[in-house]
Amino acid sequence: MDTLEASGFTIPEYVRAKQADGEEITDNSNDIRIDSQANVWLSAVKLACSDLPAARRERELQYVYDAAQRYRILDEVKAASAFIEKMDVDPQQIRTEGDWQRTRDWLHKNAQYLDLPIREGIVDHLFEKAAELRYTLSLSEDCLLRQIAERDPVTPELQKLAEANIHKLATGKHYTTDQFEALPFEEVREFLPDLVKQASFEIPALQPNLFADAAKRASIDEAMVLDMLLQKHGQLPICDDSNLPVAISDAILAAL
Repeated sequence: MDTLEASGFTIPEYVRAKQADGEEITDNSNDIRIDSQANVWLSAVKLACSDLPAARRERELQYVYDAAQRYRILDEVKAASAFIEKMDVDPQQIRTEGDWQRTRDWLHKNAQYLDLPIREGIVDHLFEKAAELRYTLSLSEDCLLRQIAERDPVTPELQKLAEANIHKLATGKHYTTDQFEALPFEEVREFLPDLVKQASFEIPALQPNLFADAAKRASIDEAMVLDMLLQKHGQLPICDDSNLPVAISDAILAAL
């Protein structure tokens, strides 16, 4: 309790009331009680501080969280657990890629319980440490950190990548380069022989980038056939000019 306060964490009033009533507040991690708001909160703190095996700790924390949900103090309980974990996962001690990834995972898990200035500080530090470690962030990592800091996740680099990998057909439907890979070569050659000639180099396989460029220049009739082939093979447009948006799947988002 003293350590939490010294670190700037605000102790809930119902825990303060327990102290004021003269009840002893111990750090015995085996004393897990869920018979009041204060005891639920204290039990979560004790478990967060404990050195129990990870699986048991998570199991008992879930038991306490379920009780916190019933007492309507789940957010406060999780905030305390997250704050304690933060004291163990020190962003200032990032020395390896593994340290960096553990801090990223911790931040992702607990961001909702941290004030914006704290989130921004940790995100900035992660970016700095990634540069020091020469750790190349994936697009998903970069977007995730920017979202946690409530910044625009669409960077100029991401915008450039999107423009290079999203293609609009004459029908007004937009597809990504990777979606064309789902098309069987023989079927496309049967229905769209001219497009295949532009994108195969006489090799019996579609070259996705070349085919995408050819598809953007295709006639409206060819584009309609291509739309039908793509949808036949489970590839929905990521957007349609006539009805925005149609669908953006997890797979497409991951590809971007």
